[in-house]
Amino acid sequence: MGVKMRKLQYSILADIQDAIGQAKQGKLALYWQRTIQREYHCKKVTPAEQQAYEQLQSILSEMPQWSDEEELRSEMEEIGGRARFCHFWIDHNSMVQLTEDRNGRFHAAYVLDRDTSSEVRREAALLAQK
Repeated sequence: MGVKMRKLQYSILADIQDAIGQAKQGKLALYWQRTIQREYHCKKVTPAEQQAYEQLQSILSEMPQWSDEEELRSEMEEIGGRARFCHFWIDHNSMVQLTEDRNGRFHAAYVLDRDTSSEVRREAALLAQK
């Protein structure tokens, strides 16, 4: 007499629709394109999600998008800061960045894709230390 558990279904439709809006402006950075793509391929999608994803892919094929670096620099400028250094890997979802806030304080951050090699992790650590 067990309780049947239903698998939680989540929708990525809102994320795809947001991405469409950004892509129409040429402002959907590669990191976010990959994030949407990964989420889309990791779940059973609804017809609405499939249609929205196909629309997004069509927009991306027609309109150049800004780089991850351009996105970071724009976001920092909006809050009165500056991006001093950033590096985004193309072959996996990892990044290293050094930013300066509007008060002159520096912040270092890095995100490593969990499937990266030890060489990539070592390279990221060295970049973060520079």
